[in-house]
Amino acid sequence: MRAIPGERICLWLPLPPRQLSSNGSYGSHWSHSSAVRDYRHECAVVALCHAAATPANWPTPNRVRVSLLFGTQRQPHDGRYRPRDPTNAVSAAKALIDGLRDAGVIREDSAKHFELGSVTIDSKVEPGVYVTVEVIE
Repeated sequence: MRAIPGERICLWLPLPPRQLSSNGSYGSHWSHSSAVRDYRHECAVVALCHAAATPANWPTPNRVRVSLLFGTQRQPHDGRYRPRDPTNAVSAAKALIDGLRDAGVIREDSAKHFELGSVTIDSKVEPGVYVTVEVIE
């Protein structure tokens, strides 16, 4: 089975943990590395469940465009990072993108197989990262 250009999958993933913020230290190097590992795994598991539920069971496409919408509506003390600018959001989402790769939703995150689409932050949207993966080829 082959992915068709223009086909897309939409996923909801949790916001990254605060330790993945590039705007300050929220713990030691060790807590950062374990937060990366745990968030990457969490995103892979959720992405696997979403991809398996699609009608075509989402065959891994050759090249994709990934767009991210960060819903940052405030919730008290949930330990999640709510970015305020797109560059910090992308930095915090590196483990999320690696989790998509681990789940087989994307082939790789190299320039040959991956293109970053829009990165949007909306404080009126429920907390989470709304990911759209669109097949380019």
